[in-house]
Amino acid sequence: MNNCPVCQTSLADLDGNALFCMECGTNLWLQEKSNLSAQFKQKYQQELDQYLFYAKMLEASEGLDESLDAQYQRVRVLQEDIKAIEWDKRGATYDLKIKERQYKEMKGLSLTALKKRLQGNHQQELQRREERYESEKENYEAVENQEVILQQQLQQAQQDLEVLVELNRERVKFKRWQTHILEKLTNGVKISGEQALLDKIAEVEQQNEILMKRYNNYRMAKKLLHDAKRNLQSASSSVGTAKTGSTFDLLSSSIYGDVIKHRAVSNAQQYRAAAMSKIAQARAHVKSLRSIEEPSISGGNGIADVVFDGLGIDLASRFKLNQSSSSITNTINQIDGSLHGIDNIAGRLEEQYYAVSDQLRQLKQQLNALRTEYVETHLVVGEP
Repeated sequence: MNNCPVCQTSLADLDGNALFCMECGTNLWLQEKSNLSAQFKQKYQQELDQYLFYAKMLEASEGLDESLDAQYQRVRVLQEDIKAIEWDKRGATYDLKIKERQYKEMKGLSLTALKKRLQGNHQQELQRREERYESEKENYEAVENQEVILQQQLQQAQQDLEVLVELNRERVKFKRWQTHILEKLTNGVKISGEQALLDKIAEVEQQNEILMKRYNNYRMAKKLLHDAKRNLQSASSSVGTAKTGSTFDLLSSSIYGDVIKHRAVSNAQQYRAAAMSKIAQARAHVKSLRSIEEPSISGGNGIADVVFDGLGIDLASRFKLNQSSSSITNTINQIDGSLHGIDNIAGRLEEQYYAVSDQLRQLKQQLNALRTEYVETHLVVGEP
């Protein structure tokens, strides 16, 4: 049995180390690579068919972004036109009621109608008012019809927009599925520049995750400080009630003022304790950021100490009714300062998050473009 390789073009026997067929001159290396490509395509034919389908759908959806923007704009314009026509309709309704009342006044047994009869020009005035009433009624009906037309146009525009939005959802699915198929088709294939892009994507994804963790921690700290502020405001109100009870007790020498005072003091202490707990939790949320490797943020070094510097110290001392108002007020002012600092930091974090997200999106687009080029060159077209 002859196990020698055979040229697929001339069917001539080949030397195992030959680069070209001596019979027809075919490049044997390119022929072998073409065979491997054909075998690969046969193995992943279903995936290739899906890829071509998604590519066709995405090609058909070109211009969808512009259509969506234009349709959103049309809906907004129609909504503004409807608001304007509604104001016109209110004015037309008011004018119509006035003209109707004037016409009925002249048509009925009013003093004005009687006066016109005595003057001998009742019929002329009645006709004039009727004409003005009919004219105003026509104007009202025109405005009302215009409103109906605009409402119908808006309904149709919103339906068209829903269709475009659904098409855009399908396009997003196609892109996601196409990306998945590209990963499958290029799995194990060494594409020039692919590994560098994958490493960069992993690095940027880590930055994105860190930024999101930091942003969420600051957002939670902000919520806790707002809760603490509300508790302190309630405590301040209770302190005011306690002082009023003390004054009442001194003036009336009764137990009623003493009851008011003790109940208010108890409430103030509870609110103060709750506020201190919220402040401690907020401080912990921000300080925990030190354990997270963070991208450089302008002004962000040591921010946990800066934002919470001295916050809550006035509350830590023993509760004294005469001194509590000033300590609560001071702490509320400190919380306002901390909230301002957190807002500044969260704003910078949000800006960086969107910038990094945009960078990540561009890198993934480059990776998909690289894989798409390989698949379309080596698998779809079939070039070696």
